[in-house]
Amino acid sequence: LAMGYRLGFVGGTDNHRAQPGSKRSPLAGLDYRDACIGGLTGVIAKELTREAIWEALWIRRCYATTGERILLNVDLNGHMMGEEINAESAKNKPRKIHVKVVGTNKIKEIDIVRNNVDVYTHNGRDVIEEFEWTDKEKLSSITPAVGYEDVSIVFYYVRVTQVDGEKAWSSPIW
Repeated sequence: LAMGYRLGFVGGTDNHRAQPGSKRSPLAGLDYRDACIGGLTGVIAKELTREAIWEALWIRRCYATTGERILLNVDLNGHMMGEEINAESAKNKPRKIHVKVVGTNKIKEIDIVRNNVDVYTHNGRDVIEEFEWTDKEKLSSITPAVGYEDVSIVFYYVRVTQVDGEKAWSSPIW
């Protein structure tokens, strides 16, 4: 992101067992009793078909986890993660971010990141967390993201941390 690329976040692992996210996938050279979990990609698709999943990946409606099956949904003024919003149409509107997380353990905190800087932290209390946060700062006064020549570009993403240290990251919304 700091280089100006517009990327969707995905999690993955590199093994040859064809069991992504399996807790029984020790890596070569490690003790066979150790369990390594690879990262996972969550996809928000219109339907459960190969075509719909690929479409969702191409339009960045995806998120990454450290391997836990955390559910994450983020939108900004009704625009889903991965979308690009015309800055002129959003210029005078408050930017309301809605976050819903269903964790596999209690949620420690949920950070909203704007232009690679943490701007808000929601302290979690339970396995399921849902909240809205409104960014009231004027677009013209926001510090541009490093790597972006166009100073009017602003992006947001969400980082979830559970009490067990497992994490999830939403794809950005620009």
